[in-house]
Amino acid sequence: MTKYSKAIQEIINRSEGKSTHAQRLNMLQRQIYDATASLEKVAAHRDPTLPVEAHKMKIAKATKKLESMLETKRRAVDDFRYTAMTDLHTEVATASNLVADPRYSSAILSRFVGMKQKDQISFLNELLSDRDGPSLASILDAPKAATGLSRSHADRIYESYTKEVAPEASAALFEYAEVENALSSTIKAAKRAASEMNNPIEVDRIIREQEKAKEAEQRLNEAMNPS
Repeated sequence: MTKYSKAIQEIINRSEGKSTHAQRLNMLQRQIYDATASLEKVAAHRDPTLPVEAHKMKIAKATKKLESMLETKRRAVDDFRYTAMTDLHTEVATASNLVADPRYSSAILSRFVGMKQKDQISFLNELLSDRDGPSLASILDAPKAATGLSRSHADRIYESYTKEVAPEASAALFEYAEVENALSSTIKAAKRAASEMNNPIEVDRIIREQEKAKEAEQRLNEAMNPS
């Protein structure tokens, strides 16, 4: 009865973060692992002095505790996401100097909009080659209605540029997204563990297997130590 905690541990092993923000998500993962493993331990190790119904109540209490914790962690992730993404995008923008200069941004945008498409491409390539972050930002931050660039196209230019000029900050941003996806998988695995322990049929099956194992152990002891 450790399949869910083992699955969560494997997820954690594959998603260890290096940045501060990603490591905070790793901490939440480990807390969820501990709570899931605790529930599995309660279900798998029945106190022989407890009646069956008392054991079931103990499982139900541990299950409710895990469910409550998962909801708390989910809200914490939602709250933290805005702060983390703001910090990380700011780090990328600062490291890549991808911040429009208000003194020139209008003139740069007007010049870009007035160009033919082939000239726009040449202009963008020139800015990329010169690593002119402020001028690029003047164009990429503008809406499609102004530039004619689709959001996906602008995002590809942004990603290509920041990866080249700000590799560490870009890697931290990518890492956060990866670890957050891993945390989502962690929460799903823990929810499946709770759902299983909320199923009376499954709990009864586990108890029957425990009783069978206990009977088998008793018969083995009797065979090894005949009267």
